[in-house]
Amino acid sequence: MVIVLGDILADYAIRIERLEIHPKDLQRVSYLGLGPGGACNVAIMASHLGLPVGALGEVGQDLFGEIVLEGLTAEGVDVSRVAVTPDARTPVANVLVDEQGEPAYLGFPGSLQIMSLPDEWRPFITEADALYADGWVDQPGEADIILEGLREAHASNVPSFFDPGPGNPKIDNTWHTEAAAIATVLLATEEEARRLSGENDPVNSARQLLARGSSLVVIKRGMAGCFLLTEKDLHIAPGLPVAALDATGAGDLFAAGFLFGLVRGASHENAGRLGALAAAEVIQHIGARPQVSLRELAQANGLRRMLRRDQFSGSGMNSCSFGTGAKRPVFQSSLACSIRSLLDETKFHQICRGPSSASPPRNIIRAGCVARTVMRSPGRKTSNCGASCRSPAISTSPSTR
Repeated sequence: MVIVLGDILADYAIRIERLEIHPKDLQRVSYLGLGPGGACNVAIMASHLGLPVGALGEVGQDLFGEIVLEGLTAEGVDVSRVAVTPDARTPVANVLVDEQGEPAYLGFPGSLQIMSLPDEWRPFITEADALYADGWVDQPGEADIILEGLREAHASNVPSFFDPGPGNPKIDNTWHTEAAAIATVLLATEEEARRLSGENDPVNSARQLLARGSSLVVIKRGMAGCFLLTEKDLHIAPGLPVAALDATGAGDLFAAGFLFGLVRGASHENAGRLGALAAAEVIQHIGARPQVSLRELAQANGLRRMLRRDQFSGSGMNSCSFGTGAKRPVFQSSLACSIRSLLDETKFHQICRGPSSASPPRNIIRAGCVARTVMRSPGRKTSNCGASCRSPAISTSPSTR
């Protein structure tokens, strides 16, 4: 089972005409959505793809807590170990999205009570196939839960994934640096990697973060897709040019697709491709839930092999000892699938950066990417996908809105 730790909250999404709101303004609301948000989106999408997923976290004994737990349960996520605290209030993010697809966030921090990793959660982490956590917390004590969980996974040789996001601006986010060094896999934008490493160049930034402890660093690079760096290999997963209608949830969809790919033993590049496909689908419509089956989407785009159910018998990733204090090896199964030789840095820059004059229109975003509005923020994501469905294959041409 894959465990998603922390950042359990409710998202209340509203689509409005424009984000500039002044006193006495009257705007029509074209979309409303209420459901699980935050890291719940990663849990739900990983479950949709076929992984057994469990959530560890806390909600209050209130209406929003009930909505979150019912929503997760309905999507196949195990919530049996989520703590429901009578005196706590569930965090809520109000996600405002304008007609250009740009989200803004109003966050209610709630009043959660658990500020250290409960002993009853530890066995679920130590016996997990993988652990996922992100960098959003509403109170400083919640960061200790994430750090303890990552340490527990590291000590038990359980592969862990950490996505720092921009972090809560009201909280000291220096803990992200420690979390990034503990995690097996680090998922970060260029800006986030720069903040963590102190390096301006994205390649040097990834190398610095790799040297600190991660076995795989994934740098999401906006229009260029992402690159994936280990001690021995560098791979590039290109983005997909699609017209972005609502960027909310793209980062979570990428994380879920990538996590699924690696757990299933896919190559780094194919895991990145699946993450990009999932993110590309969700930004083409309103709401942070896909309107097509992600499994069908992957099959239609040549990623059928990793979707075979009989291929999953526990973790598809390296199960050998990481060793306390030693550099953890990269996933053996992923390396076995990787046939592309190491790209030198010059070629990398040519492929990923391209000519500076090639600037696409503002409303075109390549998935697998996380520009300023796509990745982690106070709440993000909505629930309840629309009734209509698109073709499973992602179009590489901008669509008309």
